[in-house]
Amino acid sequence: MRFLAPLLILSLLAACGVDGDPIPPEPRDDDEQSTNL
Repeated sequence: MRFLAPLLILSLLAACGVDGDPIPPEPRDDDEQSTNL
């Protein structure tokens, strides 16, 4: 159980991170596209 707990926590943090990461890059991508245009 001691080994499973950290894995579950890391998986939850990773899931939250994956959900949170795509949000900031979106405006950055728009800025990049505007500069490319």
